[in-house]
Amino acid sequence: MGSLFLLEIFWLSLRFDTTPLLAYNYWWTNAIGLAPAALGVLFAVGAATILALRTGDGHPSRLPTAPSIEVSHRVWWLVGHLLLLAVFSKLTGIVVERDLSQSLIEPGIWLAGWLLAGLAMVLLLAGAALPVGSWWRMFHRGWFVLAMALLIGVLAWTAGEVTGSYWSPLHSQTFSALERVLEHLGQEVATDVRDYAVTVTGANGDFTVLIDESCSGYQGIGLIWVFLLAFLWLDRRALRFPNALVLLPVGAVLVWVLNVFRLASLMILGAWVSEDVALGGFHSQVGWLSFLAVSLGIAAAANHSSFLSKRPQSQPALGLIHPEASHLLPFVVWMALGMVTAAFSDGFDWLYPVRVIGTGAVLWAYWSGSFRHRLNGSLANPVNLALGLIAALMWIGIGLLHPSEQGALDPGEVLAEAPIVVGLVWVLFRLAGAVLVVPAAEELAFRGYLTRRLISNRFERVLPGSFSWFSFVTSSLAFGLLHQRWVAGTLAGMLFALAYYRRGRLLDAVVVHGLANLAIAIFVASTGRWSLW
Repeated sequence: MGSLFLLEIFWLSLRFDTTPLLAYNYWWTNAIGLAPAALGVLFAVGAATILALRTGDGHPSRLPTAPSIEVSHRVWWLVGHLLLLAVFSKLTGIVVERDLSQSLIEPGIWLAGWLLAGLAMVLLLAGAALPVGSWWRMFHRGWFVLAMALLIGVLAWTAGEVTGSYWSPLHSQTFSALERVLEHLGQEVATDVRDYAVTVTGANGDFTVLIDESCSGYQGIGLIWVFLLAFLWLDRRALRFPNALVLLPVGAVLVWVLNVFRLASLMILGAWVSEDVALGGFHSQVGWLSFLAVSLGIAAAANHSSFLSKRPQSQPALGLIHPEASHLLPFVVWMALGMVTAAFSDGFDWLYPVRVIGTGAVLWAYWSGSFRHRLNGSLANPVNLALGLIAALMWIGIGLLHPSEQGALDPGEVLAEAPIVVGLVWVLFRLAGAVLVVPAAEELAFRGYLTRRLISNRFERVLPGSFSWFSFVTSSLAFGLLHQRWVAGTLAGMLFALAYYRRGRLLDAVVVHGLANLAIAIFVASTGRWSLW
């Protein structure tokens, strides 16, 4: 549930940019425009929570755990959460992207509805993760750990904001380093030392950025120092001193270097790809992603280093031996990479091949033998062929009856304007993703895991293909809500589930899913209706 919450936060923050609302200078626009700061506090507190859940001797804190109970009665909480997520997303678009001063409804009413939908969405997800009583026991017994995490997170964010105002000694180094990095990357660079302005000339013309206090790197250094000082104190019994003190300068240098490369990437994106992409999701999120990567990465590395830790820990790589991880990781990687590529997108996902390669690598590492072993028997099965064709016809029919909104970006037009080789490579990766990678990742998560997880907490003990109406309907609905055309997605999910139930073989569902996507791709290529793909 925590991973789902993070994915939703990243998606919403990349999809909507609230900063422009500050220009209106209304009380409600100022409140919403400060959302990126609230998100920064949330990231810092989240990282600190992970840190605070460890005691000084390196063992997890003894917070109460969830009782081992059946989860079917709590799945409705998850369904409600997903429905409210759709409502909250729609309201966010209205509040952020429309001029509410011209609305017939009072702006305060829109804002109240937006806040209430967001709060209810979070509460329903919490109820889906744990029963209400368990949350109360966690807060009652673990209030000190949670309060410490909140304190560390808020102090880290505050330190970042405060140190950002003392940027003068560092701004010239950041400015010079950015210029050198851009030149090494082959960019045409012009600088104005007086105003600390850097200009890169690319296909989109000149793109200029002023290196002010928020870009100097002090903010990240303040954040990481507070976080690492808390880590050194909490794990003081497990760490070697004074060796562990080296983490402070290492953390500061890493954060500063990543900040310089973030600025360089932003400049190149603005000059060569899109100014909106550079100043939108990329600008607002990559800095926090860097902080999370450095802070949690340093803490993990320290606990596994004999130089820094008295008792270095060892564990299986990424913990992927667990059956839940092997079923969910491909889908999580697919969604996470989608959010990363969205940060570099101006409406068309040119980095789609990155998602295919990354998710395909995970599937190959853990599932290639299982899928390849019995592939022929599923491909040649006439029932699978029929189900795949029915799913495709259903998807196409619903798509033609309810076409995409006017003004949506037409992928066909974008590809037609691209160089032939670039367009062809993208289409080939799109086909590979739709027919091979996506079906395998989604069927592992929804049919292989969720249909059994809705029957029992110990899903690995449930025989593949075991049926219950609740599991069948709920998993299909969850699959449908993942897609823009949720009705068509839900019905398609039911057909994929039927293929799975018929012989208890997950590969049948993967094949039906892949055949359906292949038929849709053929229809799109024949008719040019790219909105269906």
